[in-house]
Amino acid sequence: MPADPYQLVLVGALGVALIVVPGLLHRMLEAAKPALFAIASERMPRLVARETLTVLASAVVVGGLLLVWGGLVPDYLEAAGKIAVVSWARSALAEGSGRQPGIVVLLALTAVLAILAQYVLFRAFGRRRRRMLADRIGLTTGRAERFVHATSAILAGGIGEEFIFRAVLPAAVYAFTGSLTVAILAPWLLFALAHIDQRWTGITNAALIGLACTVVYLATERLEFAIAVHVVANILAVLVAPEVFLALRRRTVRRALRSGAPAHREG
Repeated sequence: MPADPYQLVLVGALGVALIVVPGLLHRMLEAAKPALFAIASERMPRLVARETLTVLASAVVVGGLLLVWGGLVPDYLEAAGKIAVVSWARSALAEGSGRQPGIVVLLALTAVLAILAQYVLFRAFGRRRRRMLADRIGLTTGRAERFVHATSAILAGGIGEEFIFRAVLPAAVYAFTGSLTVAILAPWLLFALAHIDQRWTGITNAALIGLACTVVYLATERLEFAIAVHVVANILAVLVAPEVFLALRRRTVRRALRSGAPAHREG
């Protein structure tokens, strides 16, 4: 269908909002007086309130997008099937093709490599930078707080973001522009930039995870598989990684105590 300038402006404005609004919301809630939300000043109640609002906002956005543009998704998936590599993957996954195990392994490997890449990037930092980043993602919080973060990351991130950036938004962009290239690349870039508050490492990680989820979704035509990849990545980043880094730090301290030497100061 031909592009409608007003609808294109709407899509662009929505993309900017998806990048800017979540970060602004978090900063406002962090800086707001506790009395504004009628909750105590303790860290956990504020955290629960913030993440609850994040999940609710994600649900509203997803619901609205599905209501307005959800019907465009089948046309987008059908058009994407004309891409050579996507067509090959779908035919390989078809029953009776005899190539299902191979393509499943290939898709799983793509997802695993994208997830593991965040730890490769993490190790690229100097020791002081790694320590600062590790503290920021959870070493200075308790397990209960990390569980709250993980719940929000699964619901608003793993599920909500996949509906927005992998299904509905690409379908809307394709319907309004008629370009598969724009429909695939624009939401992918928006998804990466939506993590700009995590600086270049967060943007790079999001770009890799987004690319893997896009490949899995277009190849299988099943959004739940892309959601699974995203959820696993978020759980590893929010719950597992902090525990691993904390265990490594404790091991360093124990070794220093056994040797009678002061613990090595990073930096």
